[in-house]
Amino acid sequence: MVPKLMKTDDSVSGSMDREAALSSAGSFPSQARASADLKKVRHPLYHQLLEEREKNKKKKKKKRRGKKKKKKKKKKKKKKKKKKKKKKKKKKMLMMMMKSL
Repeated sequence: MVPKLMKTDDSVSGSMDREAALSSAGSFPSQARASADLKKVRHPLYHQLLEEREKNKKKKKKKRRGKKKKKKKKKKKKKKKKKKKKKKKKKKMLMMMMKSL
């Protein structure tokens, strides 16, 4: 899919917004990124937050190290079919005996 482009208006309000954005951010987007990074560093608790995040990551990694053991499934014992076969043979023999009489 091709992304839909917004219609460009030559109105005064649109051009003023673009100019204001460019002047505040600098002529290049990289300058805008640099200014945003400086704002983060200026905050007094920023470094503390970073250290806390790193500590939390280390804690999570330690928890994941232990491997869970898989439970072994118990095998079901197969029922012997010999008994059923013997019963069937006895029934057949009885039926044959009854017919012969």
